[in-house]
Amino acid sequence: MGTAYKRTTDAIPQVEIYDVVGGAAGNLTCTGVATSHAIVRVNQGIPPNDTYMVRGGAAGNITVTGVAATDTIFRVMALRIVPEEYRIAGGSAGAHTVTGIAATDSLLSVHEVVVATGVGTDLTSEFTISGANAIDNTAGTDTTGDQLIVKAFPGGAQATDLTSEFTVDSLNTIDNTAGTATTGLMLLVETFSAALSVDLTSEFTITAANTINNTGGTATTGSILRVAVWDPSYLAETSSGYAYTVP
Repeated sequence: MGTAYKRTTDAIPQVEIYDVVGGAAGNLTCTGVATSHAIVRVNQGIPPNDTYMVRGGAAGNITVTGVAATDTIFRVMALRIVPEEYRIAGGSAGAHTVTGIAATDSLLSVHEVVVATGVGTDLTSEFTISGANAIDNTAGTDTTGDQLIVKAFPGGAQATDLTSEFTVDSLNTIDNTAGTATTGLMLLVETFSAALSVDLTSEFTITAANTINNTGGTATTGSILRVAVWDPSYLAETSSGYAYTVP
């Protein structure tokens, strides 16, 4: 017997989506389903079977060796694993201009490098980002005559979900033409093999509250079922016809 997790309400408010842990053919628990509901679709899926890490690039075709033209993208995450680096002249303790750094960035390190010797000193603990284009080490080390190497991660999420932008274009190629440029980033790409998403709608019925059933049908042990059901309670009859009520 499986367990259901309600995922979302569809754009059409009377269609509800559940993820159900599969099991032996027969009754599966789908918490939230009522006998007044009707099954729209049941798809058997398996967690993504292939994961790739590739370099990003300009918006458009990205090579992902191993992706088949019939695969379906599960997730594409853009990962920033290399910080931005800035080199500036040192100065008196206090405010330092770092053109390009943002107030929302995360400061990773600040190293003072003595120009004459190349010897470096870690001053990270002294510095904070004080605003756009500025770092500050008031009451800290005077670095006049030396160089500061500043590293920072751009503000915001270091992992950006770009799944909605990408499709499988062809063998070994995914595409987000007109989407986000990912130059300098790494892409984590997860895909489903086409053979691993199976439409089982014809096998299932709702047999009781919180229960769907496919006795005599396909065993789904070890997989996830995406179940879409129609809930007619969102339709209300009015004098001029029917109206949707959004839950």
